[in-house]
Amino acid sequence: MAAALLDAQNADGGWGAQAGGRSWTETTAWALLSLHGRDAKPGVIEKGLAWLRGSQLPEGGWAAAPGIGEKCWVTAVAALLPPALLGVDVHGRAMAAVRAGAEKLPDRVERVRRWMLGQKPAEGPVTQGWPWVPGTAPWVVPSAVSILALRKYGGEGELVDHARNYLLARQCKDGGWNHGSSRALGYDTASYPETTGLALLALRGVRGEAVERGLAAAERHARKCQTMEGAQWLRLALQVHAREGVFEPPAHTAGDLREMAIGMIVERCLAGEALL
Repeated sequence: MAAALLDAQNADGGWGAQAGGRSWTETTAWALLSLHGRDAKPGVIEKGLAWLRGSQLPEGGWAAAPGIGEKCWVTAVAALLPPALLGVDVHGRAMAAVRAGAEKLPDRVERVRRWMLGQKPAEGPVTQGWPWVPGTAPWVVPSAVSILALRKYGGEGELVDHARNYLLARQCKDGGWNHGSSRALGYDTASYPETTGLALLALRGVRGEAVERGLAAAERHARKCQTMEGAQWLRLALQVHAREGVFEPPAHTAGDLREMAIGMIVERCLAGEALL
């Protein structure tokens, strides 16, 4: 897969969803994370890093692609790259953008406003997640990837605790996770392999009945998962929760370059490298 990914790099230094397609921030960041530290064609990594650095927005985040809107959740993917590789200043601004992108907790004025409207205070622990794009509701994937970036670079603390609570609050009745809604139109929604694996990976180190139900859902998903991304996230999640070896998910072919890069990252993590 590494050779195919290297050959698919665009002339501008980035990677698209498919070979020859427009360079996208998410695919480029995953590709660089999967390839760095490996034997690569001369200049491939630096060329990709130059594209990524050059597309960073002034506030420290990244848009989905240069010229497409404002910063979004892909900032957390770029922030998974090591500071020594991305650049200390670039990485520092990226991490600041990740923290700033979290859902804002209501201040005292907003809490009073809600009380005057007859809205009861939320019960249970404080939750705080990340949206796909600023100003919208939080979702599982951007929240999980943001947790990974914060944990990797020493960001443990209240924000990560709130974000884990958000994931636990969005757990589906079947034990797994979908993109973020555990109920819709009065019905319980079903979980997905990809999001279940990512959520459990972000919940590494958390114990309890909810996580156990999540791991049981992960095992069920892995036995019938139809995508490389889903199978790989599930494999890694089960390993970090000490549940590896229960079974070996079937092999899958990558559907695009993004999925190929994620598959390579997970294989390196399973072999003991701390990429996530």
